[in-house]
Amino acid sequence: MTEYGVGIIGMGFMGKTHTFAHTVMPFYYPNLPYRTKLIGACNRSPGAAESARDALGFSYATTNEDDLFADPRIQLIHVCTPNACHAAQVTKALKAGKHVYCDKPLTMTAAEADELAAQAAASGLTAQVAFQNRFFPSTMRARQLAEEGRLGEILCFRAEYLHSGSIDPNKPMGWKQGETGGVLLDLGSHVLDLLYSIIGGFDSVFCRRRILYPARPGKDGQMHEITAEDHVTLMLTLPNGACGTVEASKIATGIDDELRVEIHGTKGAGALFVKDSVHLAPHIFGGGQEKNVRPGTEPLPAIAAFFGAAEELDIKKSLPAVTALRDGFVKKLSALDGVVINSGADALPYIVNISLPGRPAEAVLNFLSS
Repeated sequence: MTEYGVGIIGMGFMGKTHTFAHTVMPFYYPNLPYRTKLIGACNRSPGAAESARDALGFSYATTNEDDLFADPRIQLIHVCTPNACHAAQVTKALKAGKHVYCDKPLTMTAAEADELAAQAAASGLTAQVAFQNRFFPSTMRARQLAEEGRLGEILCFRAEYLHSGSIDPNKPMGWKQGETGGVLLDLGSHVLDLLYSIIGGFDSVFCRRRILYPARPGKDGQMHEITAEDHVTLMLTLPNGACGTVEASKIATGIDDELRVEIHGTKGAGALFVKDSVHLAPHIFGGGQEKNVRPGTEPLPAIAAFFGAAEELDIKKSLPAVTALRDGFVKKLSALDGVVINSGADALPYIVNISLPGRPAEAVLNFLSS
């Protein structure tokens, strides 16, 4: 079996996350034709590097990234360092003949990114950026629907990646609050890449950015000027003239970490909530009716089909209270003419998809509460 030695530069939160991925791969993919081995952990802080060696299973620790590039036991380099370090470290890795997995954003400028892309193409090595949101079941299904033309011509779209990590004015600043950080590079890169992977490139962009607090305390206890934005709003235009918005924020009070995307076309639409990475909520038009379609299933417009799927999952045994609530809800709805309740075999007891053609939502709610 082929074995790939791994070296990781930057053993902070993200370096540990990349390390975790290697350790759990055999649990999720037991028949892989290769395996990986953690060889070198590099961090500018000796303590962090040594902790990674001792606790995470690396063969050695170092503060010198060149040790990893020169090590013949290492075939794959992970770059998990601050943004401004990426370009030089990826270049070194490629020149050393190493495959590269670089955390986002790839570089600080488009020119640097173009240069790295050219180097990677010429090297014949595998080089990838950590845009993992592309590969969830829901996002792959959305891309498939778009590629098959089932959404039609894109009319409009909106996306947002929201976090509340910068609300506290007394939170000490880190490198992400400096000139090489900011929410556009940190969160915005994810949502822009996800949109790009589904609907393609953008023709023009307008961006408005905001810094919430002009100064924050540093680790030295002194106040420092903040140059990185906490919130951005972008208006994007596709080549066909369709307009959409993208919002990225670390001052979205009450939200932990949420990425949402909605895309509307002439034939259908799709909505993604990446925290629920399995389910896509597409709406495909056909025969004058709008259908809700789950990945890998066909619409089932009969209540009996929903109950059958529920029984297969033993819902009534595991969640009796939820099932009773659902049954009462469906019983009321079934008294309305024209009601259609859709569900697939992977239905959960608290998810019911309802179509009530021609009936205002307010009238339905009044009926249910009566």
